[in-house]
Amino acid sequence: MNAIRFTFTYLVASLIACAGHVAMAQQATGEAGAVRASEATTAGDTNSVIGRFPPGSIQSVESADIALADAEKERSAIEARFTQEKQACMPKFFASSCVDEAKERRRHALLKLRPVEIEANTFKRTARVKSRDEALEKRRQKDADAGIDRDASSTPAPFGAEAVPPTDADARAGRKPPKKAGVDRAARHEERVTRTPEEERAEEAMRAKNVVDYEKKVKAAEARQQEIARRKAEKYQKIEEKRKLKDGAIQPPGSPSATSSPTAPNAPAAPATPATTPTPAPGKAQ
Repeated sequence: MNAIRFTFTYLVASLIACAGHVAMAQQATGEAGAVRASEATTAGDTNSVIGRFPPGSIQSVESADIALADAEKERSAIEARFTQEKQACMPKFFASSCVDEAKERRRHALLKLRPVEIEANTFKRTARVKSRDEALEKRRQKDADAGIDRDASSTPAPFGAEAVPPTDADARAGRKPPKKAGVDRAARHEERVTRTPEEERAEEAMRAKNVVDYEKKVKAAEARQQEIARRKAEKYQKIEEKRKLKDGAIQPPGSPSATSSPTAPNAPAAPATPATTPTPAPGKAQ
């Protein structure tokens, strides 16, 4: 009896195990078919972008922008497809492995898009750098031309040359004639050399007078500062005296001077009461 029961239990367990293996095989076959179909769809969708933009086909900023826009759309489609596959994996028995396979398919699809995105971004970055370099070169050339013009207009004349009078065009434009530094220096040197002793003595006297005037101004400023300090000291002293007088006039309650009644100085004394003389009795001799 026990042997029959053991044999029956063994047969039931074997049947259950076989059914489980069959279910697992069917699920694996279905998942493999789904993976192949998804990969084929992803490859077809990605190849459409890669086919329109093969390596080296991006030669303008406009085509680079179009390639990036198409790649962004394809990236959004891949993410949406991954979300659907992930939701489809939830009811299955082996959900984690199904989700991992969906992630792997997404990774491969995104990797196929990277070359197009890299090439488009590289071309746009190179175009920006080239445009910036061209603008800098134009500005540098413009500044160089302007510098040459300035140098030509501000070139000092030879020593002893006369100043060029302004033309009518300069007068109409409001431009001033360029100054000649060499001529000015030569004129000042000539003036110093040709001065007479009287002029030198007059200049010395003027310098001495300027020194005296400066010393007077310094002394006047010092005297003014001292006067201001003295006035401030007097004002402070008056304020202190007023404060002391005010503090002396206000006595705190309970002090001896406040409780005792003050006696008026030089007050007249009260008149003395006169002594009464007794009246003698009548009939007595006086």
